[in-house]
Amino acid sequence: MFNLDKRTFELLNNAGYKITFDQFRTVYKERMDERYNDPKAVARREKESAEDQAVIDAYRAELLKG
Repeated sequence: MFNLDKRTFELLNNAGYKITFDQFRTVYKERMDERYNDPKAVARREKESAEDQAVIDAYRAELLKG
């Protein structure tokens, strides 16, 4: 990870990589969408959500007992 600022893109352009921040942002969003929709990531989120719901349900059941 590193900071992306205007100077980073100036240096990339000076090095011959002609890219604008908007082009980068478009590609970055596409990659984040790929990662978010990856079957393993989807399954992990569903599992974590089910675990969270089980904890909430157990907590509520304890509150109703007491």
